[in-house]
Amino acid sequence: MPGFTNTSARAQQWKAPRRAAAGALGLLGLGLVPGLRQAYSGRRAEAAEASYALTVNPPAEIAAPTTPAHPAYTVYTPQSLVGAPPAPVTVLVLHGIGGNGPGMAASLLPVARAQGWTVVAPTIPYGDWRDPAQLTREELALQPQMAGLLDAVPAETGVALGQRVLIFGFSRGAQTALRFAMLYPDRVRAVAACSAGTYTLPTATIKTASGGTMAAPLPFGVADMEQQVGHKLDAARFAAVRVLIGVGANDNKEGDVPRQWDPFVGKTRVERAERFAASLTEMGMPAKMVVVPATGHELTPPMVEQVTSFLTGAAAEQQAQQAAATTTEAATLPLAGVRS
Repeated sequence: MPGFTNTSARAQQWKAPRRAAAGALGLLGLGLVPGLRQAYSGRRAEAAEASYALTVNPPAEIAAPTTPAHPAYTVYTPQSLVGAPPAPVTVLVLHGIGGNGPGMAASLLPVARAQGWTVVAPTIPYGDWRDPAQLTREELALQPQMAGLLDAVPAETGVALGQRVLIFGFSRGAQTALRFAMLYPDRVRAVAACSAGTYTLPTATIKTASGGTMAAPLPFGVADMEQQVGHKLDAARFAAVRVLIGVGANDNKEGDVPRQWDPFVGKTRVERAERFAASLTEMGMPAKMVVVPATGHELTPPMVEQVTSFLTGAAAEQQAQQAAATTTEAATLPLAGVRS
């Protein structure tokens, strides 16, 4: 396929369990997860190797280039799903500032390969996330690109995706992940958002310290969402999305985040994560909040474990619902040779 690279034939490290585990540990070399090699040594490395050894189908790795409609991305999937019916579970992974798709995907690949998931990992050229006006413009352009990217994957790579995806975002990617779920809730099953610096509250107003209210337009809230994107927040569909909000306990420096969000969600990443999670709970959403001990602004093994556990649960729930729907559909089909 011109312009696209399927590296499964030459990437022998994915075919050997020991090399595959080492490839996942190579995240340390990308600077995304300090200390990952030490944390995944010993039993965890052995467990990762065992998971790979149990994988029946060899994995495919397909790289797609940037187009005017979407950024570059890489798809990691069981080879058996290339040119096959839709993947049962798809995870969209979104990196932070200075990261890239393959680097972000590496933290999830051991579990994804063992479970037979498809992982879609775009590399996004983010702009200035500290400027609310710039962030709003960027997100209004980026969100349709993410939707278009998912639509383009089948034709561009031969890997069909299901209607609803799981999303894992870190830092700047966590912001995009949550906003994607707000704009396209019918396309999202669950979101694991870790260490976001800013949040968009699912409300049009917030209460002030004096007891009054203050409007919360994008990117702080959704007061002007209809004017900006053409429709209001579909609160009922958004409330059906499962959400994990994760943050490091030591990720609490006020100077690390822009001040414009202070009145809406607080002054540090920890405070902001707690307030955002509380706003989801108030909506009746199945939201979970995790503060990871001894962790700063980094994607550490304990945080990855929280994410993979959450996504595994969401994936199992999704597959159970798909199986139930298939059974119900089969039960309604007329039996061959039987006349009513």
